[in-house]
Amino acid sequence: MIDWKKFVREAWQSIVAVLIIVAVWFVIGKLFAGEIPANNKEALLQIIGAIISWGGFVVGYYFGSSKGSADKSDQQKPGV
Repeated sequence: MIDWKKFVREAWQSIVAVLIIVAVWFVIGKLFAGEIPANNKEALLQIIGAIISWGGFVVGYYFGSSKGSADKSDQQKPGV
């Protein structure tokens, strides 16, 4: 039997992760493609840093120990 609640949660997590990674690549591409206006440079660099760090969190979750730990916890639940 499919656990639909878990399936939907994992699907949304994957969709958000893909969107964040796409946003990171978009921001990196735009950064190299154009000039940054001098009056917006500091704010823009902070925003870019935040978006790139989100990408790091996504990669860290899916390829680090967090995803494996979550899967292991799901397997250890009684009745599953």
